[in-house]
Amino acid sequence: KREKPSGGFGATPLFPPTLEDTYFALKTIQLLDLKIELAKHIEFLFKQKISELPFEPAARLFELMEMFKLPYQLDA
Repeated sequence: KREKPSGGFGATPLFPPTLEDTYFALKTIQLLDLKIELAKHIEFLFKQKISELPFEPAARLFELMEMFKLPYQLDA
């Protein structure tokens, strides 16, 4: 119920997706070794603008990109 159509996760079924909630959801899924379709979650990650993020969410974005072995670059 916390997974959103955009590929992110929200804290509750009514909240919009956030990078922080998505980070913790995807890390939990990885730790539990659950098999899910990652395409829309990866798309959500690529839509994040790193230059607009505070340090901790930016670090979590980089960690997720590394976890899924995705290329990342700083936006201009």
